[in-house]
Amino acid sequence: MLYDGEKFHILEAWRIDTIHTNGARCSYSAAITAQLAKGKSVLEAVEESKKLLQLRFATPLHLRATSAPIPCRLSKIERNRSQGKKLYSLKSITMDRENLEEVKGGLLMNQVKILSINVSKPIQVQFHNQEVSTGIFKTPVHKSLFLSWLNFEGDGQADLVHHGGKEKAVCVYPFEHYPYWENELKKKLEYGAFGENLTTQGLLETDVCIGDIFELDNAIVQVSQPRQPCYKLSVKYGKPELPLKVQKSGYTGFYCRVLKEGMVSNSAGFTKIYSHTNAITVSFANQIMHREKGNIEGIKKILEVEELSLNWRKTFLKRLKGDEVDSRERLTGNK
Repeated sequence: MLYDGEKFHILEAWRIDTIHTNGARCSYSAAITAQLAKGKSVLEAVEESKKLLQLRFATPLHLRATSAPIPCRLSKIERNRSQGKKLYSLKSITMDRENLEEVKGGLLMNQVKILSINVSKPIQVQFHNQEVSTGIFKTPVHKSLFLSWLNFEGDGQADLVHHGGKEKAVCVYPFEHYPYWENELKKKLEYGAFGENLTTQGLLETDVCIGDIFELDNAIVQVSQPRQPCYKLSVKYGKPELPLKVQKSGYTGFYCRVLKEGMVSNSAGFTKIYSHTNAITVSFANQIMHREKGNIEGIKKILEVEELSLNWRKTFLKRLKGDEVDSRERLTGNK
């Protein structure tokens, strides 16, 4: 699949299902399509996609062909038979923008834009007549950076309780929220305004789910939890009420763990290669964590997602026992 700015050109795509050893099935056509878009052959795309899914399940995978057609309403689908197996391919199909709606949720996966990669090392600043260390003053970097299990090259966090670590290696924030906060703060915001590593366009908290996996240039990341705003936003903007406002708005962004280290370029896309079957959105997780604290059914649904970060899991498990984590220190900085 290639996109020239006006049209999508599907040269060839194959639908292959993977079967996990425990019986769980996961369609991997989106990942294969993403590899084809990079110019890889069908066989290369299949093998690379198999490796990526292996990271997800951490067990050997078995591939087989499926007799079901690719789930989209396109014509000219040619059936190819190879050694008795039924494979389907799309050849030389050009699709205008007006036809894109026909295949949403099918073969094509929208590539999210990375507008900026932002990093910084912690610095000492004054807050409430005392020095605090913070890494929230992130600035854009205009070169490729190595993404390790813990963070981007040149990045760092001061408060490893609320930020950083393997489950919060990458902070993502949607650029779509910037106008709202510019109106609230009465100032123009630059990329990295919320201490995020990735300022993105095309992916909101209502779209992304806990456990979703994204290809980030040569790296692979997985959504682990919503971002929980802390008082360091107050440190940066001098607005004590800002962390709570961000929390209540639901415009929090989210964190990712790293499944595969690699170099990441500014020009790289943020491409979803796996959609978690539980479909627990970041927005829903925020709602249950902060607004519907007594929603036991909602808590249990979120806890069913194995990929949920350990901190959020602990908080929800405590809540089920009747204990509530005090968030005042996180939001205000006051112990």
